Amino acid sequence: MHSCLGQRTSCAKRVNAVHVNENARTNVLRRTNSLRSRAVQTKASTNTDVKMLVQGLHLEITPAIDEYVRSKIGRACSHVDSRDIREVDVRCSARGGEGSKGGVEHKTEVTVLMTRGPTLHADGVGENLYATIDQCADIVTRSIRKHKEKHGGKGARHAAHDASPKEALLDAEDVDGDDVPPAA
Repeated sequence: MHSCLGQRTSCAKRVNAVHVNENARTNVLRRTNSLRSRAVQTKASTNTDVKMLVQGLHLEITPAIDEYVRSKIGRACSHVDSRDIREVDVRCSARGGEGSKGGVEHKTEVTVLMTRGPTLHADGVGENLYATIDQCADIVTRSIRKHKEKHGGKGARHAAHDASPKEALLDAEDVDGDDVPPAA
């Protein structure tokens, strides 16, 4: 039995409110998905496929800027297998200008979302947009190198620990020539 049979108006209002909330949530998801779908698979110079999203805030992303970002950040991410990188989000912004004191300040933020491991983040601030992109590419390269040095060799270390000394003795050749293993 429905709990609000006698109260048709309040039940209808609740249903409408739920419907409105679902519509708002759907619109937010559509906007997010449209940004994600605009992110194009980019091929770096080493033929790695990385999903890269380039956005501009108070700044128009021209094809030249887009190509420069994709080449620099793509090259920085090429030190890792492309399957280990889920997405790269690059946000370029400009602040200041003619109506304010001082010149234009450019800021570039790069977020590398890894499938396993940490999320790498890099910021670059300066007067030249291309210089800030270079700063971020250097920071991402160093972060990836640091992550690989810290976690890259663990597989070999675990493989070396898997074979216990007791198993090594049992696997060793029998010096006597008889088939009886030594007492452990």
